[in-house]
Amino acid sequence: GQRVKRYWSEPSIATKGMRCTLKVTLLPGGDVREAIVVKSSGNTVFDRSAESAVYKAAPFPQASNDPAIAAKLREFTFVFKPK
Repeated sequence: GQRVKRYWSEPSIATKGMRCTLKVTLLPGGDVREAIVVKSSGNTVFDRSAESAVYKAAPFPQASNDPAIAAKLREFTFVFKPK
């Protein structure tokens, strides 16, 4: 979570209460296969900034050396909301 937030440039249009939920799917090496907005904030600029942050944060560290566990952790959701 903190890793992605470091790469997020919160847009100036962001207002309290905005939320954007992304579903992120990783490739085996930790690169992002896709980041899909599953729940929009209602603002395209805000949503795009969230998508961009996920791609910039790649490659993600592998959460486990066990291939079966690592495969399960390759898909997760991430919620962006203004500070």
